[in-house]
Amino acid sequence: MWGMLPIVFFILPCVLSAIGPGNIATTVVLAPIGMALAGETRISPFLMTLMICNGANAGALSPVAPRASSPTASSRRSAWNTSATRSS
Repeated sequence: MWGMLPIVFFILPCVLSAIGPGNIATTVVLAPIGMALAGETRISPFLMTLMICNGANAGALSPVAPRASSPTASSRRSAWNTSATRSS
């Protein structure tokens, strides 16, 4: 049962950061909870930290995230957009 805890603390921040608040806010909220549970269950705190941070980043970089970065959107805003240059 306790072996599933790091996996849960990967999926939970992944889902939370994908639905809106972003990776930093999700990590700030879930890190103290994860550290307390890691101490109680004698799971490595380093492992729990990695799972929370990587889960939050995975959710923030997900294509369903509201602030997801896509190459097309960033190329439209770029000053180096070659399709928008005038031809002589």
